[in-house]
Amino acid sequence: MVEPILPSPGAPHSGRDSQWPAIAAGGLLVVAALAAVILLTRPAEESAPPPPDQPHPYSANLQFSGFQMSEVKNFMGGKVTHLEGEVKNTGERTVTGITVEVIFRNTLAEVAQKELLPVMALTARGPYMDVADLRSAPLGPGQSRGFRLTFEHVSADWNREFPALTVVNVSFQ
Repeated sequence: MVEPILPSPGAPHSGRDSQWPAIAAGGLLVVAALAAVILLTRPAEESAPPPPDQPHPYSANLQFSGFQMSEVKNFMGGKVTHLEGEVKNTGERTVTGITVEVIFRNTLAEVAQKELLPVMALTARGPYMDVADLRSAPLGPGQSRGFRLTFEHVSADWNREFPALTVVNVSFQ
């Protein structure tokens, strides 16, 4: 016996074909929700930074020192690299944000990786050190504070020397 390809007008409908539009619409809603979360949780830029490799005019008043690098495992079993140190504000303005361009080089002194990152202040939270945005821990004139830069990935081509930092954006109170 040959089965008909299309159901006869009086045959019961299985409903399988009608599920695809609902599944596609649900998938689109999930993608739209994820995109909205990503866009809404990104920090707003107060001003566009100058082109890379050009330091911000106030950068002469920001002294970075005491660099230390470490690798730690994250909860997913991957590695996270931290660059920590101290930043001192020798200028006359209260700083509420610093963005740095970080350049990792390879053994041929070529750029292996380049990133723009916000400088995060180290703060004590109980017995542990935590990080906070400089908006919540401003750096006043003459003040020094520990900082941390976090890299989810560092190029395998990196030469293992400290990366170069260029201050490309500074926000003030």
